[in-house]
Amino acid sequence: MGVSVLKKAFSLYLVRVFFNLFGMAVSWLVISIGLDLLSESFDLFIPREYLFFLSGYSRKTYQNTLVIAQELYMFELILSVFGITSQCFVTSAMQIGSRVFISRCACTHNNRIITGLMVLIWGVSDMIRFLYYGCPLLKKPRYISSLILYPVGIFCEIFLMVYMRSILTLIGLVTYIPGIRYLYGRIREKSKTISGKSK
Repeated sequence: MGVSVLKKAFSLYLVRVFFNLFGMAVSWLVISIGLDLLSESFDLFIPREYLFFLSGYSRKTYQNTLVIAQELYMFELILSVFGITSQCFVTSAMQIGSRVFISRCACTHNNRIITGLMVLIWGVSDMIRFLYYGCPLLKKPRYISSLILYPVGIFCEIFLMVYMRSILTLIGLVTYIPGIRYLYGRIREKSKTISGKSK
């Protein structure tokens, strides 16, 4: 009986490690898209061998790659449902859903600076999250960085939705406001809890 419990625990550990590495790879893809868009906007040179792209990526088709990357994060919902991770299903669903919506409906070629900044923030915050999953000692840096990155990312998302001026993005904006309060409230709660424990 003890051996089967160990096998199950080890299998669960391997699944977590695999999806953690997968999540970091997707995060690096998103970071690469953000850096690529910003480097073009500010006429900076970033050697492409340091960036990670999917086959067929180009600046003209970045939106397709971004949508695929955001949809790949749906594995977190499955892991949450089966209890493989402690990530809250509702929080994950809201975050993934809003990012897929923004990627599909609000990212434009006309606003690459805001889009690039937003995408870079998404990638960095996800990378920090997956690093935390692998090393729980990063709990405090994770929530402190979230307090900074989330408001900037949310500003970019709202800016892009307003900039589009379409019925779909304006409806999205109305439903977005309660979601922002919920997600940012959870982050503030957790960071207060962590700050209280460290005193």
